[in-house]
Amino acid sequence: MKWFLWSGTVGFRTSSLVDRAAAAAACGFEGFSLSPSDVRQAEQDGWHARDIGAWAQDRGLTLIMDPVLNWHRYDDAWPFGDAHVGLDETLRMCRDLGCTSMSAVAMTNSSDSLAELTRGFGRLCDRAAESGQLVHLEFIPMTVVPDIRSAWDIVSTASRENGGLLLDTWHFFRGDPDFDTLESIPGNRIFAVQLNDAEAQPVGTLWEDTRHRKLPGDGTFDLIRVIRQLAQSGGLQCVGPEVFSPELAAMPAVQAAQLATSRTREILDIALAAGDS
Repeated sequence: MKWFLWSGTVGFRTSSLVDRAAAAAACGFEGFSLSPSDVRQAEQDGWHARDIGAWAQDRGLTLIMDPVLNWHRYDDAWPFGDAHVGLDETLRMCRDLGCTSMSAVAMTNSSDSLAELTRGFGRLCDRAAESGQLVHLEFIPMTVVPDIRSAWDIVSTASRENGGLLLDTWHFFRGDPDFDTLESIPGNRIFAVQLNDAEAQPVGTLWEDTRHRKLPGDGTFDLIRVIRQLAQSGGLQCVGPEVFSPELAAMPAVQAAQLATSRTREILDIALAAGDS
Protein backbone atom coordinates (compact mmCIF):
# COMPACT_ATOMS: atom_id res chain seq x y z
CA MET A 1 0.00 0.00 0.00
CA LYS A 2 1.39 3.38 -1.05
CA TRP A 3 0.78 6.23 1.38
CA PHE A 4 -0.20 9.51 -0.24
CA LEU A 5 -1.03 13.06 0.90
CA TRP A 6 -4.08 14.54 -0.83
CA SER A 7 -3.37 18.24 -0.58
CA GLY A 8 -6.86 19.41 0.33
CA THR A 9 -6.03 18.07 3.78
CA VAL A 10 -3.48 20.82 4.36
CA GLY A 11 -5.47 23.53 2.56
CA PHE A 12 -5.44 24.28 -1.16
CA ARG A 13 -5.38 28.02 -0.55
CA THR A 14 -3.33 28.09 2.65
CA SER A 15 -0.44 25.76 1.79
CA SER A 16 2.27 26.20 -0.83
CA LEU A 17 3.87 23.40 -2.80
CA VAL A 18 6.89 23.71 -0.51
CA ASP A 19 4.59 23.35 2.53
CA ARG A 20 2.99 20.23 1.06
CA ALA A 21 6.33 18.63 0.25
CA ALA A 22 7.51 19.26 3.81
CA ALA A 23 4.30 17.79 5.21
CA ALA A 24 4.51 14.74 2.95
CA ALA A 25 8.13 14.09 3.89
CA ALA A 26 7.49 14.58 7.62
CA CYS A 27 4.67 12.04 7.63
CA GLY A 28 6.30 9.39 5.46
CA PHE A 29 4.10 9.89 2.41
CA GLU A 30 5.33 8.72 -0.96
CA GLY A 31 4.09 11.89 -2.60
CA PHE A 32 1.37 14.52 -2.76
CA SER A 33 -1.23 15.93 -5.11
CA LEU A 34 -1.29 19.28 -6.84
CA SER A 35 -3.76 21.00 -9.15
CA PRO A 36 -3.49 22.70 -12.55
CA SER A 37 -4.08 26.02 -10.78
CA ASP A 38 -1.13 25.33 -8.47
CA VAL A 39 1.15 24.71 -11.44
CA ARG A 40 -0.14 27.66 -13.47
CA GLN A 41 0.51 30.00 -10.54
CA ALA A 42 3.98 28.54 -9.97
CA GLU A 43 4.85 28.97 -13.65
CA GLN A 44 3.61 32.56 -13.60
CA ASP A 45 5.97 33.07 -10.66
CA GLY A 46 8.87 31.63 -12.69
CA TRP A 47 8.89 28.04 -11.41
CA HIS A 48 8.33 25.76 -14.42
CA ALA A 49 6.60 22.40 -14.13
CA ARG A 50 9.81 20.58 -15.17
CA ASP A 51 11.63 22.24 -12.29
CA ILE A 52 8.84 21.37 -9.84
CA GLY A 53 9.00 17.74 -10.93
CA ALA A 54 12.78 17.59 -10.54
CA TRP A 55 12.55 19.32 -7.15
CA ALA A 56 9.99 16.76 -5.93
CA GLN A 57 12.00 13.85 -7.32
CA ASP A 58 15.10 15.07 -5.51
CA ARG A 59 13.10 14.76 -2.27
CA GLY A 60 11.91 11.26 -3.11
CA LEU A 61 8.32 12.42 -3.71
CA THR A 62 5.97 11.53 -6.53
CA LEU A 63 3.19 13.77 -7.83
CA ILE A 64 -0.47 13.25 -8.74
CA MET A 65 -2.44 15.82 -10.74
CA ASP A 66 -5.84 16.43 -9.15
CA PRO A 67 -8.24 17.34 -10.73
CA VAL A 68 -8.05 16.89 -14.50
CA LEU A 69 -11.10 18.51 -16.11
CA ASN A 70 -12.38 19.40 -19.59
CA TRP A 71 -12.15 15.82 -20.90
CA HIS A 72 -15.79 15.81 -22.03
CA ARG A 73 -18.34 18.32 -23.30
CA TYR A 74 -20.16 20.22 -20.60
CA ASP A 75 -22.96 22.74 -20.06
CA ASP A 76 -21.98 24.02 -16.60
CA ALA A 77 -18.33 24.31 -15.69
CA TRP A 78 -16.67 22.98 -12.55
CA PRO A 79 -17.27 25.77 -10.01
CA PHE A 80 -13.61 26.23 -9.12
CA GLY A 81 -10.60 27.77 -10.84
CA ASP A 82 -9.17 24.58 -12.32
CA ALA A 83 -11.89 24.56 -15.01
CA HIS A 84 -10.12 27.51 -16.62
CA VAL A 85 -7.06 25.37 -17.37
CA GLY A 86 -7.64 23.51 -20.63
CA LEU A 87 -7.01 19.80 -21.07
CA ASP A 88 -4.04 20.25 -23.41
CA GLU A 89 -2.32 22.54 -20.91
CA THR A 90 -3.09 20.19 -18.02
CA LEU A 91 -1.67 17.18 -19.85
CA ARG A 92 1.45 19.20 -20.74
CA MET A 93 1.84 19.99 -17.04
CA CYS A 94 1.48 16.30 -16.15
CA ARG A 95 4.20 15.35 -18.62
CA ASP A 96 6.56 18.09 -17.47
CA LEU A 97 5.97 17.31 -13.80
CA GLY A 98 6.48 13.59 -14.34
CA CYS A 99 3.18 12.82 -12.60
CA THR A 100 2.54 9.15 -11.93
CA SER A 101 -1.23 9.55 -12.31
CA MET A 102 -4.13 11.97 -12.56
CA SER A 103 -7.67 12.24 -11.18
CA ALA A 104 -10.27 12.68 -13.92
CA VAL A 105 -13.28 14.62 -12.63
CA ALA A 106 -16.48 15.27 -14.58
CA MET A 107 -18.30 18.58 -14.79
CA THR A 108 -21.54 19.46 -13.02
CA ASN A 109 -23.77 19.30 -16.10
CA SER A 110 -23.39 17.81 -19.55
CA SER A 111 -25.56 16.71 -22.43
CA ASP A 112 -23.12 13.85 -23.12
CA SER A 113 -24.58 10.38 -22.85
CA LEU A 114 -22.89 7.68 -20.80
CA ALA A 115 -21.45 6.30 -24.03
CA GLU A 116 -20.00 9.71 -24.93
CA LEU A 117 -18.54 10.13 -21.45
CA THR A 118 -16.98 6.70 -21.81
CA ARG A 119 -15.39 7.64 -25.13
CA GLY A 120 -14.08 10.86 -23.58
CA PHE A 121 -12.55 8.94 -20.69
CA GLY A 122 -10.99 6.46 -23.11
CA ARG A 123 -9.41 9.29 -25.12
CA LEU A 124 -8.02 10.80 -21.92
CA CYS A 125 -6.50 7.45 -20.94
CA ASP A 126 -4.92 7.09 -24.39
CA ARG A 127 -3.33 10.52 -24.17
CA ALA A 128 -2.09 9.85 -20.63
CA ALA A 129 -0.64 6.51 -21.71
CA GLU A 130 1.71 8.35 -24.07
CA SER A 131 3.51 9.60 -20.97
CA GLY A 132 3.04 6.40 -18.95
CA GLN A 133 0.45 7.85 -16.57
CA LEU A 134 -2.53 6.24 -14.87
CA VAL A 135 -5.96 7.89 -14.91
CA HIS A 136 -8.31 7.38 -11.95
CA LEU A 137 -11.90 8.49 -12.51
CA GLU A 138 -13.33 10.18 -9.41
CA PHE A 139 -17.09 10.04 -8.99
CA ILE A 140 -18.67 13.03 -7.20
CA PRO A 141 -22.39 13.31 -6.34
CA MET A 142 -22.61 16.89 -7.68
CA THR A 143 -21.33 15.94 -11.16
CA VAL A 144 -22.52 13.92 -14.15
CA VAL A 145 -20.55 10.95 -12.79
CA PRO A 146 -22.29 10.92 -9.41
CA ASP A 147 -21.67 7.47 -7.96
CA ILE A 148 -19.53 4.37 -8.02
CA ARG A 149 -21.84 2.48 -10.38
CA SER A 150 -21.74 5.12 -13.12
CA ALA A 151 -17.98 5.53 -12.70
CA TRP A 152 -17.39 1.79 -12.94
CA ASP A 153 -19.63 1.59 -16.03
CA ILE A 154 -17.38 4.17 -17.70
CA VAL A 155 -14.08 2.63 -16.60
CA SER A 156 -15.03 -0.98 -17.36
CA THR A 157 -16.55 -0.15 -20.75
CA ALA A 158 -13.63 2.09 -21.77
CA SER A 159 -11.40 -0.89 -20.92
CA ARG A 160 -8.07 0.92 -20.86
CA GLU A 161 -5.18 -0.68 -19.02
CA ASN A 162 -4.22 2.64 -17.43
CA GLY A 163 -7.82 3.57 -16.53
CA GLY A 164 -9.27 2.91 -13.08
CA LEU A 165 -11.24 4.43 -10.22
CA LEU A 166 -10.57 6.78 -7.33
CA LEU A 167 -12.76 6.15 -4.29
CA ASP A 168 -13.28 9.11 -1.95
CA THR A 169 -15.33 8.01 1.06
CA TRP A 170 -17.19 11.35 1.27
CA HIS A 171 -18.32 10.96 -2.34
CA PHE A 172 -19.21 7.31 -1.78
CA PHE A 173 -21.41 7.89 1.26
CA ARG A 174 -22.91 11.23 0.19
CA GLY A 175 -23.84 9.75 -3.18
CA ASP A 176 -25.08 6.17 -3.38
CA PRO A 177 -23.09 3.94 -0.98
CA ASP A 178 -23.48 0.91 -3.23
CA PHE A 179 -21.53 -1.83 -1.48
CA ASP A 180 -22.66 -4.47 -3.99
CA THR A 181 -21.03 -2.56 -6.84
CA LEU A 182 -17.93 -1.94 -4.73
CA GLU A 183 -17.66 -5.66 -4.02
CA SER A 184 -17.93 -6.46 -7.74
CA ILE A 185 -15.01 -4.24 -8.78
CA PRO A 186 -11.60 -5.94 -9.05
CA GLY A 187 -9.27 -4.33 -6.54
CA ASN A 188 -6.58 -3.72 -9.15
CA ARG A 189 -8.95 -1.30 -10.91
CA ILE A 190 -9.24 0.92 -7.83
CA PHE A 191 -6.12 3.00 -8.28
CA ALA A 192 -6.51 5.38 -5.32
CA VAL A 193 -8.49 5.82 -2.09
CA GLN A 194 -9.16 9.03 -0.14
CA LEU A 195 -10.33 8.58 3.44
CA ASN A 196 -12.43 11.08 5.39
CA ASP A 197 -15.60 11.25 7.49
CA ALA A 198 -18.65 13.49 8.01
CA GLU A 199 -21.84 14.07 9.95
CA ALA A 200 -24.84 11.83 9.33
CA GLN A 201 -26.60 14.58 7.37
CA PRO A 202 -25.04 17.21 5.09
CA VAL A 203 -24.52 20.63 6.60
CA GLY A 204 -25.87 23.04 3.99
CA THR A 205 -25.56 22.12 0.31
CA LEU A 206 -23.32 19.26 -0.75
CA TRP A 207 -20.80 21.82 -2.07
CA GLU A 208 -20.78 23.41 1.38
CA ASP A 209 -20.70 20.12 3.23
CA THR A 210 -17.75 18.74 1.28
CA ARG A 211 -15.63 21.64 2.59
CA HIS A 212 -16.44 20.68 6.18
CA ARG A 213 -15.33 17.07 6.38
CA LYS A 214 -14.18 15.30 9.52
CA LEU A 215 -11.13 13.25 10.34
CA PRO A 216 -11.60 9.49 9.93
CA GLY A 217 -13.43 8.17 12.97
CA ASP A 218 -14.96 11.52 13.96
CA GLY A 219 -18.11 11.13 11.86
CA THR A 220 -20.73 8.56 10.98
CA PHE A 221 -19.42 6.89 7.82
CA ASP A 222 -18.94 3.12 8.00
CA LEU A 223 -15.27 3.39 7.09
CA ILE A 224 -14.47 0.03 8.65
CA ARG A 225 -16.72 -1.73 6.16
CA VAL A 226 -15.30 0.16 3.18
CA ILE A 227 -11.70 -0.46 4.20
CA ARG A 228 -12.29 -4.15 4.89
CA GLN A 229 -14.00 -4.60 1.52
CA LEU A 230 -11.17 -2.82 -0.27
CA ALA A 231 -8.59 -4.89 1.60
CA GLN A 232 -10.33 -8.11 0.61
CA SER A 233 -10.35 -7.14 -3.08
CA GLY A 234 -6.82 -5.72 -3.13
CA GLY A 235 -8.10 -2.17 -3.63
CA LEU A 236 -5.85 -0.48 -1.06
CA GLN A 237 -3.11 0.37 -3.53
CA CYS A 238 -2.69 4.11 -2.95
CA VAL A 239 -4.28 5.48 0.22
CA GLY A 240 -4.30 8.72 2.18
CA PRO A 241 -6.44 11.31 3.91
CA GLU A 242 -8.39 13.96 2.04
CA VAL A 243 -10.08 16.02 4.72
CA PHE A 244 -11.24 19.45 3.57
CA SER A 245 -11.65 21.32 6.84
CA PRO A 246 -11.31 24.96 7.93
CA GLU A 247 -9.69 23.72 11.15
CA LEU A 248 -6.98 21.75 9.34
CA ALA A 249 -6.45 24.52 6.78
CA ALA A 250 -5.75 26.96 9.64
CA MET A 251 -2.94 24.76 10.99
CA PRO A 252 0.65 24.69 9.73
CA ALA A 253 0.76 22.13 6.91
CA VAL A 254 3.02 19.69 8.76
CA GLN A 255 0.79 19.75 11.85
CA ALA A 256 -2.38 19.23 9.80
CA ALA A 257 -0.79 16.36 7.90
CA GLN A 258 0.45 14.72 11.08
CA LEU A 259 -3.00 14.86 12.69
CA ALA A 260 -4.77 13.53 9.59
CA THR A 261 -2.13 10.85 9.14
CA SER A 262 -2.47 9.66 12.72
CA ARG A 263 -6.25 9.41 12.53
CA THR A 264 -6.20 7.73 9.12
CA ARG A 265 -3.68 5.12 10.24
CA GLU A 266 -5.76 4.46 13.36
CA ILE A 267 -8.90 3.67 11.36
CA LEU A 268 -6.93 1.54 8.90
CA ASP A 269 -5.35 -0.44 11.75
CA ILE A 270 -8.75 -1.02 13.38
CA ALA A 271 -10.35 -2.11 10.11
CA LEU A 272 -7.53 -4.39 9.02
CA ALA A 273 -7.23 -5.95 12.49
CA ALA A 274 -10.98 -6.62 12.45
CA GLY A 275 -10.59 -8.22 9.04
CA ASP A 276 -7.94 -10.60 10.36
CA SER A 277 -10.02 -11.72 13.36
